[in-house]
Amino acid sequence: MFHKQIAALLLAACATTAAWTQTAKPLPMLHTKGTQWLTSNGKPVVLKGVNLGNWLMLEFWMMGQSSKAIDDQCTLEATLDKRFGYAERERLFQLFRDNWITDRDWDQIPKFGLNLVRLPFIWSLVEDEKNPGHLRADAWKYLDAAIQKAEDRGIYVILDLHGAVGNQGWEHHSGCAGKNQYWATPEYQKRTTWLWQQIAARYKNRASVAGYSLLNEPWGTNEIEMARVMKQLYRDIRTVDSNHVIIFPGHTSSIDGYGDPASEGMSNYAFEMHPYPGHFGWEKPGAAVHKKWLQCLPDGKGVCEWRDRLKR
Repeated sequence: MFHKQIAALLLAACATTAAWTQTAKPLPMLHTKGTQWLTSNGKPVVLKGVNLGNWLMLEFWMMGQSSKAIDDQCTLEATLDKRFGYAERERLFQLFRDNWITDRDWDQIPKFGLNLVRLPFIWSLVEDEKNPGHLRADAWKYLDAAIQKAEDRGIYVILDLHGAVGNQGWEHHSGCAGKNQYWATPEYQKRTTWLWQQIAARYKNRASVAGYSLLNEPWGTNEIEMARVMKQLYRDIRTVDSNHVIIFPGHTSSIDGYGDPASEGMSNYAFEMHPYPGHFGWEKPGAAVHKKWLQCLPDGKGVCEWRDRLKR
């Protein structure tokens, strides 16, 4: 009976795969002008999306598995290496990645009226951690597959370097909690440049890639130094790819350190800020908190504060 059930499941999986056919129209390349995202023919586009977290870089709070003993990807990798060895750790991560996001998830995204996914990934998904400056043998397996699945459904993808080598932030969601050596280590910055150039070279003509999000939520440096490093990373990517939007990260809640990139000859860029009003217990969560924040308040706070910052 068990073998019959397994056979039935395999047949069902094959049938599901075979039944999928591409129905979405080809997506036009996007670019930015001023505060608008535009298609290649100049038509404004509104991107509404979702973050596919905890897939290509682990964030334990998203699956209810955080603990004092193991609370970030680095610690889990080290624990698995010690217990089973590197090869088995790699096999277990592959099993997880092959099953955390499935075709059913991809099918649901456009049904919710969404046309964008933000795809967080860790540096070691692409770069060989055992041989720095070289690609993994399977470097493009998951990014290629994700971009294709999104494209088939009329969905754009933002590639988000959530965990850079050396870790750009203190939090667990940069890969290694408490490490934060990226800003003080030129070698890590150099490897991140190399990584983004590899990515840009592969996807420079892929219209379904909406943009490159350079770093997620950087901490551990001041906003002027962050802007300097990010602007240089922009220039280095532009030697490979002039097509895609490059997304600059904010410094905590500020983008002021960038000044006016256009005055420095930069174009086709956007800014990224992550305000979380009321979500994680910093205020009492609920509809009242969100309603208040989404108003333009008399003191200039609320949604108008962010609107005005982005217009500058």
